[in-house]
Amino acid sequence: MHAIVIFIIVFVVMARMPELFTFLVPLHLGKIAFAAGFISLFFLPKGLLGKLKASVPFAHYLFLLFIMAMVSVPFSVWGTGALNSLLSFTRILFFTCCLVLLSAAGHLNQYRAALIYGVSLLAGVMIMSKGAGRISAGFTYDPNDIALLFVTFMPVVLAEAMNGNMVRRGFYLGLGSMVLLGLVLTGSRGAIVAIGVQALYFVLTAKKFRLLALALVCAAGLVVVATAEQSLWDRFASLTAEGEAADYNLEGRSGRVQIWKNGLKIVADNPVLGVGIGMFGTAHFLLDGKIGLTAHNTYLQFAAELGLPGFILYLAMLCSAWQLITRHVEEDERTGARARWIALKVGIVGFGTASFFISAGYSSTLYYLLGLAAVMHFHHVGSSGAPVPQKVRSSAPLRYPPQSALQVRQQKVRL
Repeated sequence: MHAIVIFIIVFVVMARMPELFTFLVPLHLGKIAFAAGFISLFFLPKGLLGKLKASVPFAHYLFLLFIMAMVSVPFSVWGTGALNSLLSFTRILFFTCCLVLLSAAGHLNQYRAALIYGVSLLAGVMIMSKGAGRISAGFTYDPNDIALLFVTFMPVVLAEAMNGNMVRRGFYLGLGSMVLLGLVLTGSRGAIVAIGVQALYFVLTAKKFRLLALALVCAAGLVVVATAEQSLWDRFASLTAEGEAADYNLEGRSGRVQIWKNGLKIVADNPVLGVGIGMFGTAHFLLDGKIGLTAHNTYLQFAAELGLPGFILYLAMLCSAWQLITRHVEEDERTGARARWIALKVGIVGFGTASFFISAGYSSTLYYLLGLAAVMHFHHVGSSGAPVPQKVRSSAPLRYPPQSALQVRQQKVRL
């Protein structure tokens, strides 16, 4: 039952199946996903939430970030709008909590599979519906949003190609290639920059399999060069052009550079509580008179909307998650598991780079990825048979049970 709920939430909320297949709209799958997630919480093992909270350090920063978002509402530039944004963020966190708790109750593989197949479904729909120009999937994803999702979870898909027999590896390598192709078809320059940074990081940090890393990066580079439309390279070239051919982001009143300058002014005027969650566009309109603009930068978004304390909490959450994942990468000697941990790091690198160019602070993409990291950590710590630590210290080694001990416990369970 829990596995079914996991797939429903991921496919409806992240993959947005009703948008991809419009005949599903009358079924109100969003409401079904919410109800299924809510009801399933009553059938979880007792004390699971407390154990998760104690074992995952970055969960505390996420909780404080949410409190900061709540506090910003009464001090926002538009109370009703901020409240609606808070409710949307709450919905994202609710579904994330449902996924994490259900997965921690013994369905980690189902959570990972749902994410992989959900992302692959989006990529497949995009490829089949390819037309002229930049493409997306659904009517609530724009090309940059879907590109951010792909660049974040593509490493998670490809990591599965490091496990199992040749058929399984080929299958997931094919899914990863499909996601990469979908990413290129979005025409997102930020995503192209992000996969370049991911590739560089992957090669520089791959110690035991650097040749394999170089081969994967070269293959991915060939896919990008062979499938990217000329318009993408023309848009890159416009960054150095002058006059009418110059990119509007550099000089235009609605371009990113001018928005970032105005955003820094907003931060300077509201350094403590910010202008309220989701209220960057309203604050920018009051400052510059241009309506419908976002921060186009996740870091600036948090600093402007939740103040410098919210910005610091966001960075602390990312750093805490990064440290935890790094420890697993360094201490887990199992090839398949280590590849999955490395994929999380590469995913965070991609998100951190691509989100510099768009506002994604309250997108499910990051929180679903961190949720996967939390459940993987909880699963490994719990499988050792030791009590869940109250605080994870960087100096304390992670303990993994001998393979024989795991097999003995599994046999006892079967008996």
